[in-house]
Amino acid sequence: MAPRLIAELIDKQLIDYLAIDLKTSPERYPELHSGVVSPDKLVETLRLCADAPVEVEYRTTCVPGWVDEDVISTLGELINGARLWALQQYHPEHALCEKAQKLNPYSVEQVQSFAEIAGNYAQKVIVRGV
Repeated sequence: MAPRLIAELIDKQLIDYLAIDLKTSPERYPELHSGVVSPDKLVETLRLCADAPVEVEYRTTCVPGWVDEDVISTLGELINGARLWALQQYHPEHALCEKAQKLNPYSVEQVQSFAEIAGNYAQKVIVRGV
């Protein structure tokens, strides 16, 4: 995440839509990368987006092991009041990592259950790819 860059683009009115991928809870972001990652930058970006004068879509792909009920609640607290949160079914055939290709996706019912939790935090929740 690059909150300063996003702020500059918003200030210069160069963007009118932001799509922010929320992979897992912020404290787990370092596990997703080989380099140094600051979860604080994610949180700073989310605070910036909460007040942004542009449309913001938050997206979470429901990857088993990375997303569960607790993660949905944690992310929901961070984006509380968001206009749109899209939960996406995980499709292992699209994964680049061999280990991830072997994961079984959540059932449609489980993803819908996540959407019900997300509905406590976002004005509109949509489910994609089920």
